[in-house]
Amino acid sequence: MRNKLLLLLIFSGIFLFTGHSSAHQPEIILGQTKIEVANPEISKAYYGELVGRPDYFEIQSSAPLDLYVNILVPAVTGSAKDFSVEIDKDGRTVANLDGSKSAWNWYYEPFGGDNYWKGPEYDAQVGAGNYEIKVSNPTETGKYVLAIGKKESFTFGEAVNAFVALPKIKKDFFGESTLAALLNQDTLLLILALASLVIIIFLLYWAYRRTKVHGTGTRKK
Repeated sequence: MRNKLLLLLIFSGIFLFTGHSSAHQPEIILGQTKIEVANPEISKAYYGELVGRPDYFEIQSSAPLDLYVNILVPAVTGSAKDFSVEIDKDGRTVANLDGSKSAWNWYYEPFGGDNYWKGPEYDAQVGAGNYEIKVSNPTETGKYVLAIGKKESFTFGEAVNAFVALPKIKKDFFGESTLAALLNQDTLLLILALASLVIIIFLLYWAYRRTKVHGTGTRKK
């Protein structure tokens, strides 16, 4: 009976946890102007702000890869839609996403329960090399989100990082209270998933301790 309960909890936790795998892994990069992108095919969302100069994202790949890049801005009053993204490979420009000449579509992100304007995107299979992605606009000011990668991956550690980052994203990018980070269905489900995994770990440890104690008692007899 105890083993069946553990299995049920494990599969319940996995089900709840993997239900969030479609979300971008959020990374707040405020104050940084050069960012090294590890695992560029894994879906990540970089929350940044231009302060007088462009931001640069660097990718070094020894093998061909599927490169996806998309620029977004929070759908709040005063958000600029003139961000551009230049993608260079080994010093040569391979794509220029000009936000001032592109349509920006409304986009709802269910994980944080936030609205964005979604700008131009780049999606292509590219060769090995050194890539530099430059985010800029005419005034070199304003907050943006750069999405890189399309493969879904949301491990336990990444889920915890997302949960920690969400209140700051709400406050710094949407002007909302940190409490708002908890008031949406997906975040509540994530909390439930994390709580389930903590319970699973505790029960597994408890079962291990009981087995060890009983085993020791048997040997003494």
